[in-house]
Amino acid sequence: MTTHDESGALRDPVFAIEAIAASIGLTIPPECLPGVLANTRILTRYADLVEGASLDDTVAPAFGYAP
Repeated sequence: MTTHDESGALRDPVFAIEAIAASIGLTIPPECLPGVLANTRILTRYADLVEGASLDDTVAPAFGYAP
């Protein structure tokens, strides 16, 4: 059994996912956890890209997306 202190979520992403799921009453079946972890990592990379974009206040908003 793994033990965690208050910063456990920072060291163990599975702990963080399980803690967040529990906080909203969501049960993640063990067989689904690898997929949830993989998708969380992908979405975290996308969030980092968005947060890292430098936009000044004069940039017009994009109201639609066209690839």
